[in-house]
Amino acid sequence: MSKRYIPKLYRASVVSVLCLIPFASEGYAQSLDLLEEITVTARKRTETLQDVPLSLSVVTGQSLETRGISRVNDVISSIPNVSLSDSAGLSSGGNYVIRGISTDARNVGFESGISVYVDGMFTGRPSSFNQALLDIDRIEVLRGPQGTLFGKNTIAGALNITTVKPKDKLEAIFRGEVGNLDYWHVNATANLPISEVLSLRGSVMAKKRDGTVVNLDNGDRYNDQDTHGGRIQALFKPSENLEILLSADYTKDDNKPSYPEVTDSTDTGPYPSNAPGPRTVRLDVNPFEKRELWGVSLNVDWTIGTGGTLTSITGYRDSVSDYTMDNDNTSFDILSAQFNRDASHFTQELRYASPAGKFIDYVVGAYYFEQTSSQFNRGVFGADFLALFGIPTQLFTDAIGSVKTKSYAVFADAQIHLSDKFDILLGARYTHEKKNLAFTQQSQAPFALPTYPFFTDSFSDGAFSPMGGLSYKVNEDLNVYARVAKGFKSGGWNADYLGQPNPPYFDPSNNPKTIKFAPENVISYEAGLKWADASNRFMANLSAFYGDYKNLQVSQFLGVLGGGTVISNAGKAVIKGIEVDFTARPTTGLTLNGSLGYLKATFDEYANCSGPGINCDGNRLPNAPKLTASFGAEYSHPVFEWGMLTWRGDYSYHGDTYGTPANQARVKTTSYSLVDLSLSLAHVDNGWQMTAWVNNVFDKDYISGLMDDTLFNDLFGTQRTLVGYGMPRTYGLRGSVRF
Repeated sequence: MSKRYIPKLYRASVVSVLCLIPFASEGYAQSLDLLEEITVTARKRTETLQDVPLSLSVVTGQSLETRGISRVNDVISSIPNVSLSDSAGLSSGGNYVIRGISTDARNVGFESGISVYVDGMFTGRPSSFNQALLDIDRIEVLRGPQGTLFGKNTIAGALNITTVKPKDKLEAIFRGEVGNLDYWHVNATANLPISEVLSLRGSVMAKKRDGTVVNLDNGDRYNDQDTHGGRIQALFKPSENLEILLSADYTKDDNKPSYPEVTDSTDTGPYPSNAPGPRTVRLDVNPFEKRELWGVSLNVDWTIGTGGTLTSITGYRDSVSDYTMDNDNTSFDILSAQFNRDASHFTQELRYASPAGKFIDYVVGAYYFEQTSSQFNRGVFGADFLALFGIPTQLFTDAIGSVKTKSYAVFADAQIHLSDKFDILLGARYTHEKKNLAFTQQSQAPFALPTYPFFTDSFSDGAFSPMGGLSYKVNEDLNVYARVAKGFKSGGWNADYLGQPNPPYFDPSNNPKTIKFAPENVISYEAGLKWADASNRFMANLSAFYGDYKNLQVSQFLGVLGGGTVISNAGKAVIKGIEVDFTARPTTGLTLNGSLGYLKATFDEYANCSGPGINCDGNRLPNAPKLTASFGAEYSHPVFEWGMLTWRGDYSYHGDTYGTPANQARVKTTSYSLVDLSLSLAHVDNGWQMTAWVNNVFDKDYISGLMDDTLFNDLFGTQRTLVGYGMPRTYGLRGSVRF
């Protein structure tokens, strides 16, 4: 922990305490005796968490507040078999992994197997996943194929984010936070009832933090945060049976990410990195990232007939990201890259949910999705590198592409109540997608990345995705279930940097269609139990799963000699494991929560996985830890006759992972565990709340993501591994007020 920040933090803390004395808590008045019942909408109707026969975890808005979580990336650590691989610290990056399946989808021809939804609307490509969590009611994390009820490529799982809706009372909330690394974060929410039928709610936020990675050549700091944004909603209720919610949001990031650092190497070539690490680099090109996200949506809920609900969700979203990286990670002008991404989409969902409590509860609907994604990638071969060939200037290679997608789907999901205890679960979805590609690669450096003339391609995919299962209520406390579901993700193209022609993967100079890859399919089997004791002091969930994947889509960069960016289909992969999570209140004021995920994710058949003749049968999937675990303890008790003191500690564990399908030892991360602590004081009646917190208490240096530097290896014959380090120890103060 650097001492240079302590005086700044001390001054900021004093100011914060003086400013936040009147601040009030949102959660101090909750019962200290019993667990709070959690409701979810994972099956498109309101149910309690323990009644839903799915592998489902929920993070409430109160938990986000207590733990100081302000963006999606930071939610991951407490969810079993869900992890984050992040090597560059990009707001538009970060690779979510659910049960071994990744979201990594840089190029526009490749889709993620995981989807993120906000108030029922698909948010778009992975560059938009890591959003600011502003005025959130809860986050539901669903694991396994969710195609029956969620619309876009949810073959591995989904994050379903629900915001706080406008209310019929006047309300204002202010929150403030300061910390080391010159960190500050403020947000404000106001709720305004305009009339008996119309209410408005708006939120704004801003956050800034210094970087954690130092450029030893010029003293600049990278991996910082500079974000601001907001959301506004209008809720119109002209009658008891009709609700109309109009929402708009905007987020902007202006950061300096850090290209992954060199940790090991036979770096004996002409341009060594010479950075001692961790969190140190030597770069001649300063990285930057600019990202803008915005969207509008219109949600209409109309209760008709005997209580069924007709729902329409109409929305449009746009995301733009632009970032530059020093790809050689040295002080020399060898190689840098610029990436520009622009994606926009329109969605329309129309569904009907039957009245609850009948012999058959069902949801039927239709879904339409239209998206345009474009990219401009520029690789710059620098003067220091080209001087080896007697070339005195820089040379460029541009990979330019766009994909247009149209998707149509119809779906149904039903629960047949054969008795008070026994349900049959049925569901199905039919999806049809049509995609069109336009692509070219123009190169001034054909010795590395060749020129490929402009070409177009198109194809259509269709799939039927059924689901079936059983649910049995053993007694008032215990439910058990079993289900089998088929998942589908459409095919696409390797529309990224293309290296020298490589026949096992593609040869676009002869046939552009060879950069295409096939659709991905899975049959997933799951069984589980959900237990909540009658005293409302303990609840636990357990699930076991087995996924049989065919044509699993795997993305990797094999260097210019290996074919560039390659997305190939592994013939077969098997993913199996168990998940456990629990929450308990064994005594007044004490809350315990924990999770455990065990995962065995391996390739059964994967020939030519990392080049001709290399076989990965039996290898672990990249970025898939065998074990993830978390444990939290919180104790609240009265103090001073007017206040409530809350102690909280959180522990998380992340197992080792491989960075490539070939499972080379040098691209394997080590396991790590982290501890976070906080102490809060709140006034019970006229109140305020202040929280002191420390994250990564023991200041562990841990690797949060890594990659094989195949491009640099091709150019110089070295073997470098590139890694990103997680956050060092951070600490600070936060508070909130509600009027």
